[in-house]
Parts: sequence; C-alpha cells; structure tokens
Amino acid sequence: MIDGINAEKKTARMNVLVRQSVKDNASKIAYMQRETLNAVTDKLLEKYVADHRDALVKYHEVFGEA
Repeated sequence: MIDGINAEKKTARMNVLVRQSVKDNASKIAYMQRETLNAVTDKLLEKYVADHRDALVKYHEVFGEA
C-alpha cells in the first residue's frame, strides 16, 4: 500500500540494532517529549517511507503489489 500509511491498525514486531548510546539518548529525548521510543521509531519510519515514495512507486512497478 503506497497511500494510506496511517490507515493501518495492525502493527508488526521487528528487531533493530542500534548503537547503545543512540538508544539511550533517543529514550531520554522520547521521555522528555512524553513519547515512547516505539512511537518515535514509528514516526521516523513513516517519514522515511514518505521521503522515499518514488522508490516505493518504482518497487511496485518492477515487482508488483506484494
């Protein structure tokens, strides 16, 4: 699905490896902003998808809807 990113209700679990200092600092920032690190990660990934929409369109042209 290219459009309707925010329309999804399901979530998916994933493992992400990051440097410990990045995780620690991101957790502190999220805490101060009254957000979970999970919510911050989700927002970052949504922005990444939005910023690279052209690559996603190309993917669907080449491989079809997955």
